[in-house]
Amino acid sequence: MSLYRSQNISQEKLLVMAANLLHKAFFDSSRLLAKRRYQSLENGAAVFLATVKMEDGSELQVNVNLDSTELRDKLNFSAFRQLIGQLLAAYAQTFKDKQPLPIFSSADNRRWSYLIPALHQGAERSNVLILGLDVRKPAAMTLELMFIDPTQFQPRAEAETAV
Repeated sequence: MSLYRSQNISQEKLLVMAANLLHKAFFDSSRLLAKRRYQSLENGAAVFLATVKMEDGSELQVNVNLDSTELRDKLNFSAFRQLIGQLLAAYAQTFKDKQPLPIFSSADNRRWSYLIPALHQGAERSNVLILGLDVRKPAAMTLELMFIDPTQFQPRAEAETAV
């Protein structure tokens, strides 16, 4: 593996890379392999997606994990895959509309979340999924699929009565 070098990559390029890798992992691969990846994520394991060769010849290992702490209902593979599809479609629309990326970042700017949500209506409650990226480890990037509290996206009066 090539030596790690710090890279300056735009938020937009990183999101495009992440979207392409998610598409490849859950739509371009066999259903069986995609489902195995989902089951590993569901069990709390990080899943290796790819080694990406950078422009300078260095390599970046890309993994994905799933934070289901805020998951409010049961989720199966088909619903998860639909959520990933919604995320990808929302990213494409954001780029098509030339909208600025809504991003929340850590103080050191080595971990951030794209606040472009995908919504799943479960049997009893709604679930919202977003994508975060973590580049704190050298030569590695982790795609963080995170369920977040959906009341954040409701108008204030509705959110207060939903609790």
